Amino acid sequence: MLLACNIFLATALPSLRIFPLFRIATIALFYIAVIAFYAVYIQSIGSDIGIFKGLFYNFLFTNSSIGLEEISLLFLSLVPMKPEPLTKGARDKFILTPKLKEITVGLILGDLYARRPKPSVNTRLLFIQSIIHNDYLLHLYELFKDYCKKAPITAIPKAHKQTGKVYPNVRFETRSLPCFNYFYNIFYPSGKKCIPLNIGEILTPLSLAYWIADDGGWNKINKHVVLCTESFTSEEVELLINVLNSK
Repeated sequence: MLLACNIFLATALPSLRIFPLFRIATIALFYIAVIAFYAVYIQSIGSDIGIFKGLFYNFLFTNSSIGLEEISLLFLSLVPMKPEPLTKGARDKFILTPKLKEITVGLILGDLYARRPKPSVNTRLLFIQSIIHNDYLLHLYELFKDYCKKAPITAIPKAHKQTGKVYPNVRFETRSLPCFNYFYNIFYPSGKKCIPLNIGEILTPLSLAYWIADDGGWNKINKHVVLCTESFTSEEVELLINVLNSK
């Protein structure tokens, strides 16, 4: 960015028939505008410019002077950098707390998707909710943000084939990590989501709470909780019923 600015100033200004004093003023105003733009940019993404905060202040509001080396360092610090791919050792360091394990069980019983294209690739989790549940989706992101590399986004899918309506959603996904492989192995043994036989051992009150939050509802007429289990077989639903009754 700074190189482009320097090239512009070096090529454009000499061709303009203006006094040297005005050229100097133009250069100063140009750099102030660029730095001010980056200051607004940093604030908009919620980051802190840290050690460069004083540099902004000195340059914009005092008589102190800084050189091109400092400006270059400042600009380089503000350019968003693409995160480096994780090494195997770094991926192996990610672990799930007992609380997150319980929550993940409940979410997979609901709308959470686990994806593992092939055994040589680790599992990633895909969170999708209707835009009217944006607050809930952001809550889930706060729980799993350390396992993600991107913040949630809003997606506008194609119109529904039956209703013709468009249903925007919010979504985010985790990195592909070994700590998620366990859940894929027990919930997707054949590539399709199913109820594991040990569900009675891994389903906890916290799991149930997030299952209800993720894919449940309240029947106002009959005054009871409804859990959506349409994607499971009759045998799997019976297993869930027995576990809920026994626990």
